[in-house]
Amino acid sequence: MKIFSKFDKIEKIIYNTKGTHGDVSADVKAFLNAIEGKMSSGNIFVEKFEKFAEEIKADETWRKSYMQTAVRIQDKIDAGIERGKIEMAKKLLESGVSIKIIANSSGLSLEEIHKLKEMQQEDQ
Repeated sequence: MKIFSKFDKIEKIIYNTKGTHGDVSADVKAFLNAIEGKMSSGNIFVEKFEKFAEEIKADETWRKSYMQTAVRIQDKIDAGIERGKIEMAKKLLESGVSIKIIANSSGLSLEEIHKLKEMQQEDQ
């Protein structure tokens, strides 16, 4: 497995599957339709894509790796959301907003807000 660094030369092309602007080849149109769930029979590119996708789905090792990656990504998203709530609560505390309002606005518990307030007071 290759891990890409920010120095790797990676080219990204982004297509909007519902887009209508610009000329794209028949193969690209067929591929974008396939992504939308509109499979095109007779297109060799799409048929190869479908075959590859079925092979991947059948590979237990790949599926397990994919699921583990998805869980790790979701965990990082959840942690980022939680950090954002905490940072918001800290700023609201500094501004003198009531603990109840902060708890209602942030989704953090009253206990968590009280702990943040205590930590801020210790830092002063």
